[in-house]
Amino acid sequence: MWFLGKMGFAKASSNYHYESFEGDILEVGSGPIGFFERVDKVSVTAQDSLMGLYAKNLPFSIIGRRGAVTYIQEDIADIDDVFDFVVCSNVLDHTADWIQFLIDCVKRVREGGELLLVTDSRGIPAVGHTQIFSHNQLVRTLELLGAKQFIVNIVEREDGAHCDYRHYLRVAF
Repeated sequence: MWFLGKMGFAKASSNYHYESFEGDILEVGSGPIGFFERVDKVSVTAQDSLMGLYAKNLPFSIIGRRGAVTYIQEDIADIDDVFDFVVCSNVLDHTADWIQFLIDCVKRVREGGELLLVTDSRGIPAVGHTQIFSHNQLVRTLELLGAKQFIVNIVEREDGAHCDYRHYLRVAF
């Protein structure tokens, strides 16, 4: 639940309900288990292009519904639905084309909805982390894609070997 707290959502009536985080959610690049299985008042589609491999090889991973989540393996570009929230945590820097990936994510945000984005960045490519971008480039790209408001716009310096910066963006469209 650290993710929703960092994005500015407060707990509501229970440990699994967050004020203003309700409705249809798309979690992009969810990995084998999404964030939101136990969250109340949401219907979640958790997408990962590797979901078929996860479901085949990991006993805790499935394709289909569990809790509040339906796990799918379709590519983000092949999803036709729009959502109240599109959530993307630690995926952007792993993509082949981070700008096209953001375009695909934003296309799935319902008018009046939000993109919740957490990503790492570094000054040089690393194994599995091919994309290089600055916080200002992320913000400017989202503005060009139609961002109406940045509810959370934070970049934190990281001192570990994993990344140079961690970006937290909650963007209304």
